[in-house]
Amino acid sequence: MNRSPEARPESHLPGRLLLLASASAASFFLLARAVAKRDTASIDRKVQKKVKVPSGEPLRDAAEHIYPIGKWWTYVPAAGVIATSLLLPGDGRDRSTIRRRRAGAAAVGLSAITAALLNEILDDVVPQPPAPPGRPSPRHPVFPSGHTFGTASVGLTAAWVFTREGMVSPSIAFPIAFLIPAISAGARMMEEKHWLSDVAGGVLVALTVSSLSLTLYEWERRDGPRTCHPEREGGGHARDLTMSQPF
Repeated sequence: MNRSPEARPESHLPGRLLLLASASAASFFLLARAVAKRDTASIDRKVQKKVKVPSGEPLRDAAEHIYPIGKWWTYVPAAGVIATSLLLPGDGRDRSTIRRRRAGAAAVGLSAITAALLNEILDDVVPQPPAPPGRPSPRHPVFPSGHTFGTASVGLTAAWVFTREGMVSPSIAFPIAFLIPAISAGARMMEEKHWLSDVAGGVLVALTVSSLSLTLYEWERRDGPRTCHPEREGGGHARDLTMSQPF
């Protein structure tokens, strides 16, 4: 039985993404309040003692060299490269495919720019805990971790778009999207530059930013025709497969 456009699972994705963005934003505000009241201080200190690496150790030196990964001047150009790859001309692309990929490129770019702007805004408006001992000053803003939400915002958005467009398998795209911010955040914790709560806050901001960016992408593509992948079965007949969905 064929589904009508209104019944397609794809048509519900914008609403689901908005729900995820709302839940992530609400969770961030609750965490920010807990951090401001220092309710997270005990667990932050316990985790820091386990993950910190003494100065002079090779792992600490490696962590210091990873520092640029989470800065805006790294992930914004990376987002530009990803967006460009979506816009490259290809054989056999119809108008619907071109429109979808333009929307995907815009979503990736929007996630990067939003994350870069939020990095400055949140430092000023969110109450800050005392910075970890690896910072030059205890007043240095650390919550949420920009190294976490910058890379995660771009990575999750790109992974979703590449998956939806059938360009990369989700089993490859999403592990990479999580791995890069995990390495960046882990390195900052090894250097005693971020608390665990900073990283958790960064994850929630990334989920909010990427979900909102992807809502626009899914809204643009939901009324378009689904991509079908013919597969030969016995007798040479072809059957249509629905576009893969991240969830």
